[in-house]
Amino acid sequence: MVTKSRVALLCPGIGRAYRGYERFASELFRAVRDRTPLVLFKGEGDRQRNSTVVGGAGRDSVLSVALERFGKDRYFWEALSFGLLVWPRVLAGRFDLMHYSEPPLNAVFSRLERVTPGSPRRLFSHALNMGPEHCLRCHHLHQVSPVAYERAREFGVPENRMTLLPYGIETASFSRLDQARRVEIRQKHGIPATAPVVLCVAAINRGHKRVDWLMKAVAGCRDDLHLVLCGKLEDESVLHDAAGVLRGRVTHLYADPESMNEVYNLADLFVLPSLEEGFGLVVVEAVLAGLPVIVHDSPHFRWLLGERWRTFADMNSLTSLIGSLRGALQRLSDLASEGVSLRQELVARYDWANLAGDYLKMYERAMAAPAATIERELGRMRS
Repeated sequence: MVTKSRVALLCPGIGRAYRGYERFASELFRAVRDRTPLVLFKGEGDRQRNSTVVGGAGRDSVLSVALERFGKDRYFWEALSFGLLVWPRVLAGRFDLMHYSEPPLNAVFSRLERVTPGSPRRLFSHALNMGPEHCLRCHHLHQVSPVAYERAREFGVPENRMTLLPYGIETASFSRLDQARRVEIRQKHGIPATAPVVLCVAAINRGHKRVDWLMKAVAGCRDDLHLVLCGKLEDESVLHDAAGVLRGRVTHLYADPESMNEVYNLADLFVLPSLEEGFGLVVVEAVLAGLPVIVHDSPHFRWLLGERWRTFADMNSLTSLIGSLRGALQRLSDLASEGVSLRQELVARYDWANLAGDYLKMYERAMAAPAATIERELGRMRS
């Protein structure tokens, strides 16, 4: 499918961070830019064909950090400054649609369009653990999981105002490397060549990602087990406590996108201890890189990995997680083989080559949405 509609893809975090939002926007841009007049507006980075740098106060800037004292986190201030700067550019470019994932942009744009007649339709990709009531200041809602889609439907969001479509993945970027190369990668990061290694790719915190929970489970599992944490250090105390509890059997990394396949290949097992995820890109990537994975036993993760995957844990129970770790480490070879057999199914579901056309169809539906936002339509329906 090819479309002539002009789409502004917005992501203030590109050039500043490497989260799911930034991955999604960057890869979507590459997947569809030759099939629609799409322009990527990003916070920082290099200027490329059909992309432009907006600037604004980054999340780690002195201004954003200082403004946190006023009750909003630094991500809000980053989104606010970005939204105010990008709005006149979008209007001047006569775009038909704006597509973004940061929740604060919904609030910014819904206010700006009140004083700007003829502003474009807005598509919001919902990939956070938040209720549907916080996602409705847009014209069309992109749901990346059936759990979120069903919650919104039960809340009253009309089905014609939503599209259920998973994140895409550049699946060819992930594969299992040979043993010699894996040993080299471990040596580069100072990780014992023969130790069993558990990997977690996540922001390092005690909140949503619950990395401290995994630290306790590794400590209670085996004395030779090495933990690798890859992600932004949001709570330094987690790493400090891990170093003490695991007595040196922990490594912290922060890798760029091009190095992630190497990170997956230094491990024997992948664990994500969070109870919920908006999507869970790293889980699918780990399987594509040949790693057995353990995730929370929930409808979302069972959907994410498909009916054939069987390794789950009750992440509310430390005993359950320790038992799942021990069981998985005893049958790594079998689990790895199961992951290999699952690869073709995951590629079919998540590869961008198979999803790009569906994203363009979603753009067409979003541009055909009524002028009123979903929030306003629901208000009229309930009044």
